[in-house]
Amino acid sequence: MFSTTVAVAGLSVRLRVRGPFDVARFRHRFGPYEVPGVPAPDGELLLYVEPQGKILTTEVPYPGVRCYRTDQGFKMLREGLALWVGVDGRAEAHVRGPEKIPPLSHEEDGGPAETPLRLLVSLLLLRSGRGALFHASGYAEERGGLLFLGLSGAGKTTLALRLPGGGVLSDDQVALLLGPPIALQPTPFVGVLGRTIPPRDAPLRAIVRLDEERQGRITPVPPRERSAVLLACLPLYAQDPLLAARALRLIDALQQAPLLRGSFSAAEGPLPWIDRVFRAASAG
Repeated sequence: MFSTTVAVAGLSVRLRVRGPFDVARFRHRFGPYEVPGVPAPDGELLLYVEPQGKILTTEVPYPGVRCYRTDQGFKMLREGLALWVGVDGRAEAHVRGPEKIPPLSHEEDGGPAETPLRLLVSLLLLRSGRGALFHASGYAEERGGLLFLGLSGAGKTTLALRLPGGGVLSDDQVALLLGPPIALQPTPFVGVLGRTIPPRDAPLRAIVRLDEERQGRITPVPPRERSAVLLACLPLYAQDPLLAARALRLIDALQQAPLLRGSFSAAEGPLPWIDRVFRAASAG
C-alpha cells in the first residue's frame, strides 16, 4: 500500500492507496507538496483503485456530480468516482483505474488520486474558515498576486500560458487564504498547464473577472455584482449550510480587495495589460 502526506493551502492530508498505483506519475504533480511524517494531518484519504474499466456510478452522467449529505458527512458521485468525506476530515474514495485516460491537451495529470484530493482539500479548506480553492488562474510577482476568475472557456489557461512561467500559480485551482494578510498560493491542481508549481505565498493585490468583451481594458466590477462574481468560481459551497456560511464570510472578508474585470488583447499581449491591472488596483 502506498502512503504519503501532502500539504496544500496550509492543510495536510494523509493519502493511503490500495490497488495498482503509478507513484512516479503521482509525484510528477504532487512531489513538491509531499510532507512525510506529519503526526496529525487535517484530513485522511483512503483511495481504492478499482480494476481498469469498472463502471462505478453509471447513473451519474459526466461531468455532473451528485452530492448526498448526512450529519456524518458527504457522499459525492460522478462517473468513475465515489467519494465519502466525513465531518472528522477522514475520506474514502473509489476510482476507476489504474490508468486514467487524460484529455489530449493534458497528458500528465496526477493519476487517480488527483480528483479525490482536490475535492477533499476544497471541502476541508472552506470548512476550516481559513480560505478556499477558487476555480481560477493566478499570477504573482514582486508587486503581489493576481487572481483571475472565470467559468470554463473564459481564458484562464490562455492567460496562464502567455505569462512568464515562474509567476504562474495555476491555470485551474488557486488557493486564497484569509491570513492576515490575504494571500494566494499555488496548488498542484492544474489543467492544460500540466506542470508542478512549487508552493509559495503571494499577497493578494486584486481579483479580476476575465471578460473577453473588454479586451485590452480593465474596469471595476459594480458593487452589486461582487458576490455573484466570487461565488460563481467557488466550488462546493452550496452542498452544506456550514459551507455556505463559510463562503459568505469569505466573500465578506474580500470586500476591500479590488475586484476588476477585463481581458488582455492578443495584439498587445498580456504583460502591458497586467501593468494596467496593478495600476488599477493601486488606484483603489
